[in-house]
Amino acid sequence: MLEGLPILTERLILNPFAESDAPFLNQLMNSPGYLKYIGDRKIRTDEKAAEYIKDKLIPAYEKNGFGFYIVRLRHMDFPIGLCGMTKRDHLEEIDLGFGFLDEYQGQGYAQEASRGVMEHAQEYHDIERLIAVTTEDNLLSRRLLEKLGFTVGKLIKWTNGEEIMQYECTF
Repeated sequence: MLEGLPILTERLILNPFAESDAPFLNQLMNSPGYLKYIGDRKIRTDEKAAEYIKDKLIPAYEKNGFGFYIVRLRHMDFPIGLCGMTKRDHLEEIDLGFGFLDEYQGQGYAQEASRGVMEHAQEYHDIERLIAVTTEDNLLSRRLLEKLGFTVGKLIKWTNGEEIMQYECTF
């Protein structure tokens, strides 16, 4: 069902999350950048992170054949972030998303992982268009999306009522 995985790039390996990745996901979801720009998922323990993987991430793989993947450094097999695609109920199109531990931002990892996911989307899922959403003040994500070929499509209301930017990319 999950064709073409793992996704391999020059420096990274992307795999589906497993419940054993819970300690890393807990750490990531409580990092300052994740909390500020992606949101607080109210996950504070490894047990809650394992539940999130079991209840949210794994079902997405089963339903869509894709989802968010754990991103590891290839040479160390060390987790540094997540990247992937999701089909959100409140958005019409498939959404590219990423989040990295603060100490691994600004080193090209998110761009490399996102390019790998985009190539995977085309090759294994016949996806020719993606969207991505970010807050207006998230300048790192906005610059990254533009480097990836995304353009600003429109401002949309998010589920919390906040207005956010929706980017789009056709490839």
